[in-house]
Amino acid sequence: MPKEMYLVPCAAIVKDNKLLLGFKQSLSRHCFNKWEILGGKAQFGQSYEEALKSKMKQYLGVDIEIVEIFGHVYSVVTDAVKGDITYHFYVIPAKCRVLSENFKLDKNKVKEVGWFSYAEMEDLHKKGQLVGGDLNIAELVLSK
Repeated sequence: MPKEMYLVPCAAIVKDNKLLLGFKQSLSRHCFNKWEILGGKAQFGQSYEEALKSKMKQYLGVDIEIVEIFGHVYSVVTDAVKGDITYHFYVIPAKCRVLSENFKLDKNKVKEVGWFSYAEMEDLHKKGQLVGGDLNIAELVLSK
């Protein structure tokens, strides 16, 4: 199995103290059938900002404005049998706002989106319906 490292910008899009979450079509067992703060792997040669804006344009069909970039959230995926680390993810959240809410979802990537308060995200987390570190990102972004 390949050992790879990825930079993953994610857009913590805020409106009225709520975050926009997407129910993303993902084959990853860590993200399957869960709500998440939208983001995606940067391609080689892309800047952080280019990668984030391009992913949001692809997923949501809208432009975003980056307000503030936060530190990274480190994540690893291990081989279920051997226990070896196979992927490193450096997820870097940015507080963002959309320039239009006329979403045109790429239904091959994102089934639906919704605005969630921190309390609602806590509830999703308790039910196992929220991607791993997203509650930590929400706390960081919504506390400012």
